[in-house]
Amino acid sequence: MLQKKRFLVLFEEMAPYFWECLRALAGKYPVEIMLVCKKVNPIAPFQFEDVAGIKKFIREEYFETELLKQIKDFSPDAVYVSGWLYKPYHEWLKFIKAGKVIIGLDTQWNGNIRQQAGSIFFRFFKKKYYTHAFVPNQRQVKFALKLGFAPSEILTGIYCCDTDFFWSIYKNKVSQRKQWPKNFLFIGRYVHEKGFMELQHAFLKFHQKHPGNGWKLLLAGKGPLKPLDHPGIRDLGFIQPPDLPAVIDKAGFFIIPSTFEPYGVVIHEMACAGIPIMASRFCGAADDYVEDGKNGFLINEVRIEQILRVMENVLSLNDENLKKMSEASHALSLKNSKELWSEKIYKLLSE
Repeated sequence: MLQKKRFLVLFEEMAPYFWECLRALAGKYPVEIMLVCKKVNPIAPFQFEDVAGIKKFIREEYFETELLKQIKDFSPDAVYVSGWLYKPYHEWLKFIKAGKVIIGLDTQWNGNIRQQAGSIFFRFFKKKYYTHAFVPNQRQVKFALKLGFAPSEILTGIYCCDTDFFWSIYKNKVSQRKQWPKNFLFIGRYVHEKGFMELQHAFLKFHQKHPGNGWKLLLAGKGPLKPLDHPGIRDLGFIQPPDLPAVIDKAGFFIIPSTFEPYGVVIHEMACAGIPIMASRFCGAADDYVEDGKNGFLINEVRIEQILRVMENVLSLNDENLKKMSEASHALSLKNSKELWSEKIYKLLSE
């Protein structure tokens, strides 16, 4: 019989993909989870239902002393801390006794002065509080090594989408297509670092150069930037996860031209659903789930001309080409799953 473990998760802004991974962990293994996180962001107002095995604490609703008492009473076997954004979490570790303390990192090493100084400070003053680093892929492994973690103390695959959910979209909808929809799809925050305006202006040029081509641009999300007024651009607004299958069913090609994207779980989601993908090389997840010319296209710079060129490449593809790209996307998505994620965590908890 597997031994029951207590897992404390100190998170920043809860996201559906991480929530589903925690659900998988609590559902498959004898693990009790205490989750501390901030309240829901109004720009991304995801809804999270209560789940057996996970007790959630919204930190704004408690005094810090109350939360620390709850944590001490919980007496965790292991702790996960998500990144650097909320500094008190790292201070709390001085008062929490746990066999394993994992820090989640998605920062890519670029070697600038700030990172070099920060890594030296971490090695000397903070590393003693952590036993492991959990990172998305090889882009972040180098950073973890610089922070003083040994290769054996670094786990990869921290970011994993709700694979069962998106695989079902592929199986039930996308793989059954007889005709490919002529819709580019963007899902994300309406902000500059997502290449939101460059994408729209590229689409306008696309329609000027190729009038009557039939392709439209669907935008799903929310943010300070506004969609342009054009008959071929449709703003779907923020989409809750249960409503995504209907949106993805309309997607012929997914585009995420981010200028800054430490990872980008949405790329894994679209790969699982079997959607061909255009991404910038600034997206960490592109390393795992986008192969240029096989299941999509990569751009080196987020410029209108490069996005336009990809749109023109897509225009030249027929339904058979797009179906092959779809199959390749889905095949690449199998590299990670909720089951693999929860297995890694439970194995670490049990060591």
